[in-house]
Amino acid sequence: MSDESSSMWKRPDFIPFPMVWHRFAGDSKTAKLPIKIQDIPPDRFDEVLDFMSSEFDTHEPISACPRSAEILNRENVRAALRSLRRKVLEQRVSLFAVLENDDPKPEMVGCVLLIVNHDKKIFPLDRIEEYQQVMEIVLHVRRNVNIKQLFRLKPYAQDLGICVASKFYGMETCHRLLVALENMASTLGIAGAAMSFSSKYSQRSAEKAGFMLLKEIKYEDFKDENGDRKLPIEDTDSIKFMYAIYCNRE
Repeated sequence: MSDESSSMWKRPDFIPFPMVWHRFAGDSKTAKLPIKIQDIPPDRFDEVLDFMSSEFDTHEPISACPRSAEILNRENVRAALRSLRRKVLEQRVSLFAVLENDDPKPEMVGCVLLIVNHDKKIFPLDRIEEYQQVMEIVLHVRRNVNIKQLFRLKPYAQDLGICVASKFYGMETCHRLLVALENMASTLGIAGAAMSFSSKYSQRSAEKAGFMLLKEIKYEDFKDENGDRKLPIEDTDSIKFMYAIYCNRE
């Protein structure tokens, strides 16, 4: 094991894995759908990676912009991003929502990819050079924010994307994923979360889950050297970097 991997935060061995952290009834057009939110087991990693590629990379506002889409369609970027996301899943704190039924592999409703940082080591989210062009505004909105001090140098969660399947929109799954995050964090001793929300829908879910604003950048103000908008996003005004404190704040 490398020095880098050995110095990263690790999920306590005495906490069972996988665990269910939240249950709710999703209100579809025809019925109430029982849904559970749980840790993502290794045998479903590839499914989650495919889901992020097909849903998040095509529907998330920043990724869906023409310039971003062109970058994300490059084979080398897709491969590198898949590898990075797999490393995130291997930290065993990411969550997914699935239909609760007798299916041995119930259908996915949504997921949130999470990593835990602490004062000794920050998980490297910006290693893919070309992907940094897509993540530029995300990295920018997080810049010059003293997250470590915010959580008093205690472990905190950070995201690499929260996503709901388009066929399951309108069931408050995003909000429920954040509720499950708080339940998990409180059990694992994670002090809080700092996450970027790029759409008005996820921002509303975050506010409902108790997240507070750290920093905000309006899309119309994010321009290139010629004064042209880099991100032609119209249905949401800005990206918001938000945080929630759960426990261990002494």
